Amino acid sequence: MNRILLSALVTLIVTSCNNSEKIKVSDQAILIHNANIINVTDGSILENKAILMDSGTIQSIGDYATLKSLVDPKKSD
Repeated sequence: MNRILLSALVTLIVTSCNNSEKIKVSDQAILIHNANIINVTDGSILENKAILMDSGTIQSIGDYATLKSLVDPKKSD
């Protein structure tokens, strides 16, 4: 049962965190880059992705350059 819940959670996060243009984050937001995301439902792997976290919640998963502009709009790589 826990495995099913975890699978559903990961699938939900990956599918719902792709609208980075609508996200507003606080000054304490954290951007983790070069992450590999494993979809436990089908075993696929998203390589070299960035994870944007704010207030203990994953806000978005996507490309580093796109998410970096949300965390620090004045600096983009």
